[in-house]
Amino acid sequence: MQNRILQKYKYIDKIFNQLIKINPHHKKKAEKLFKIKKKKYLEFSNEICRIVLLLEKKWSLGNSFAAKSYDDFCCETINEFYYFKKHGTYKAIKKKISNKPLYASLKKMKKYLLGLILTHIFWKSHYEIINWFMNNIKKKITPHF
Repeated sequence: MQNRILQKYKYIDKIFNQLIKINPHHKKKAEKLFKIKKKKYLEFSNEICRIVLLLEKKWSLGNSFAAKSYDDFCCETINEFYYFKKHGTYKAIKKKISNKPLYASLKKMKKYLLGLILTHIFWKSHYEIINWFMNNIKKKITPHF
């Protein structure tokens, strides 16, 4: 990516470039996030991407597995949104689809988890939730002497 903001955040840059090769539709939204977010967000995001890339390597999942997992997670979420809008319930509930195959498959679970982890940097609401917890939990567990 030829973006000055990401030049010093190499792990975000790597995931971002993989992601837009898989699905260019992510580019505009992600770039908008990177431009408006502060250093704290970029450092957090870079660390998340570093961990995701380490897990991808440790688990021998192949290059871009995490980015593809995130893209699939987004597509599934959109499909579920429209299904819910049309039927007033989620597909898994209406069709009584068990989640056991997801939990029984190590590869499916890794795909799900890596996709979900990346939502914490690419979805503003997920970042705000985790940021709130990081700020407030730290205050609650820090001893006051």
